[in-house]
Amino acid sequence: MEVEEARRRTEKLMAEHGLEGWTLKFTYSLVQGGCCHHAKKLITMSRQITELNEWAGVMEDIALHEIAHALAPVGAGHGPKWKAMALKVGATPERCYPASVKTPEGKWVATCACPGRVFRRHRPPPARTPGYCLDCDQDLKFRKTLV
Repeated sequence: MEVEEARRRTEKLMAEHGLEGWTLKFTYSLVQGGCCHHAKKLITMSRQITELNEWAGVMEDIALHEIAHALAPVGAGHGPKWKAMALKVGATPERCYPASVKTPEGKWVATCACPGRVFRRHRPPPARTPGYCLDCDQDLKFRKTLV
């Protein structure tokens, strides 16, 4: 979806839930859909994830998730008080977005012996601990893609 449309809709939701004095900004995060910064009265959302997904079912839920954080007490994290607030505002009371949410593909890729299994990372893995597949226990050799 278009970022400006997501901005308009999210700011409308923020106003509907009484978040006066709060600001919305879009970041270039590749994995974090959104974040709430109580001290700054700031909600951030990922520009890349916004552009890859639709409002209904994805971006609206991310926006409501962060609004729930803003309305919950400071330090509530993803605990019971936040979950209750998430339900109240209409967000899915889960810590992370589901795997169905589209995210940018990582530039570092590795495969293992498991059929169809591909591992992607946005940053090169550390040389000491590149990772391994939990199913076949094979060490992963990451290489940078040409994307």
